[in-house]
Amino acid sequence: MTTRPIANKYREGKLKRTLKREFNST
Repeated sequence: MTTRPIANKYREGKLKRTLKREFNST
């Protein structure tokens, strides 16, 4: 699951943003 570092970073950023938004909503 480490074919592209950019994709990994993008996915991580999106996940972090979603988590932050969910946490804030809570």
